[in-house]
Amino acid sequence: MSFVGFRFPPLVIDVLVSSRRDTQAAKRFFTTTVVIRGHAFIQNLRRGHYELGVHAQPKVIVAAAFDELLRAV
Repeated sequence: MSFVGFRFPPLVIDVLVSSRRDTQAAKRFFTTTVVIRGHAFIQNLRRGHYELGVHAQPKVIVAAAFDELLRAV
């Protein structure tokens, strides 16, 4: 049995483990949300839903859009 087992009763250990699991799930959810939103943003850029990179060639639309965003910010 570990040292933690002697200091905390089993119920407290279960709460600590579940809270760690909840934290990891929240981080995973946040990361997934960021990836999904970024993917949707890039798709919308390529489809021309924003007026960014409009005058660029089709192969470099995304790069031109980010250049325009960089200048705007």
